[in-house]
Amino acid sequence: MNQLIFIGDTHGFIDDFKKQKEIIEKYKPEFVLSEQLQDVYLLNKKDCQNKIYLKRFKEQNKLIRLCHQKNINLIGIDFKNFGFNKRQQKIVLREVKQTRKDFINFNKLTNKRTKHHISLINKYIKLTKKYIVVIIGCWHLKENSSLRKNFKGSTIIFPVDNINQILVEPKEIKRIKYLELIN
Repeated sequence: MNQLIFIGDTHGFIDDFKKQKEIIEKYKPEFVLSEQLQDVYLLNKKDCQNKIYLKRFKEQNKLIRLCHQKNINLIGIDFKNFGFNKRQQKIVLREVKQTRKDFINFNKLTNKRTKHHISLINKYIKLTKKYIVVIIGCWHLKENSSLRKNFKGSTIIFPVDNINQILVEPKEIKRIKYLELIN
């Protein structure tokens, strides 16, 4: 049994939670690893009910509550603020225009983040024989991505557009479908 199940997350431009809930209920993992929770670990009732976390991760409240109800450890596998410095945060919010230097720095940070994701996933693989669900941005699950190269045999589930291409940006789609494959 390969214990890793990756779920592609669109970061909110579709209802990602519906599929996450379905997969979590189906596989009953010991750990759910989430990029969106950044560097936060929610390991007990007190953590899951902490108003600071619920406010900071408002978009993740349904996931936090589900994992709490199912007694599943919820682990952030990214850096605080995704490693973005103040300027990068402004670029993401489209408050400032990106320069060539910024583009290079974003690429360096993306590589650093991916290495961090891989390291933490490997850590949790060693801690359990049960399933592990990894919720990560669809972009990280594109063909030839580092995650796919490092975790052969894992199950990957992601939303696709009308021509079955992985959904990495908002698009007009009549009906959301998910593609499930063994990597």
